Amino acid sequence: MDNKIMRTLVKYQPQDYNPFIVEPLFVPGSTEFFLDNQGEEEPVRLSRIVFRKKGTEEWVDDPVRGWNEATVLCKDAEPEPATLLYIGDDPKKVVSLVEKNEKTITFATAGLVIPGARCEDEVTEDAAGNDEHHETYTLDRAAFAGGASVEVPLADSDPIHLAIPFEGFAILDGEGKQHSGNMQIPFSEIMDYTYKFKANGTMDRFTISFNNDKMIYQYILTDEGTLSIRSKRDHMDKVGEMPAEGRLALLLQGIPNAVIKLGNQRWRIEITE
Repeated sequence: MDNKIMRTLVKYQPQDYNPFIVEPLFVPGSTEFFLDNQGEEEPVRLSRIVFRKKGTEEWVDDPVRGWNEATVLCKDAEPEPATLLYIGDDPKKVVSLVEKNEKTITFATAGLVIPGARCEDEVTEDAAGNDEHHETYTLDRAAFAGGASVEVPLADSDPIHLAIPFEGFAILDGEGKQHSGNMQIPFSEIMDYTYKFKANGTMDRFTISFNNDKMIYQYILTDEGTLSIRSKRDHMDKVGEMPAEGRLALLLQGIPNAVIKLGNQRWRIEITE
């Protein structure tokens, strides 16, 4: 076999993610491994996987805390390893939400140290009534503005990144940068722009006013994850349905002037020649 075209693949399951950590996490018994041989993927049992700390040479049976390389044990070949992150068997315990408001957000962590955050020692009771000690970190939510992440160091390993799951409405240009307020978009660039909407606990809809209120639609998130389009000028009659994220040009229906409203936020859009 030509080991240059054999690769170790890692496929993550939904339970392998922590909502506040950007990177997926390796979870024994959940994360799946495959051997890619010339484009053909063969499922591999965990017993055939060996690990080594990223940047080292010795392969061992179990991962170390932090970034690892993992590869499939093969008799006559050394497949290209995959890189993965291991911080424990339960992703939800690595970082969990304690409290959030408009200005701050507080996390409880399992052995992480978050730079620039206020740290406090907390004591809670477990299911058996025993005291559990853990640390909480309070950060200014401005650190996450515009979808930014906070870098968190790991001992003797590359860092990981914390982020707040996206909620609300966003418009992004072709480079992934968010925009709001007054926007003038050249017609030649409109197809590069996208939108996305995710409801939070209090807002599941937004409104678009087209051409100085000549047409006003409300977009309501459905249980199926789509947007139900209702006309506010026609007794909220349903006029269509569309995805909760996609190309901005489709959301604007080819109309060059629109104002998108969500709570106190506004996006005033003009498509220019």
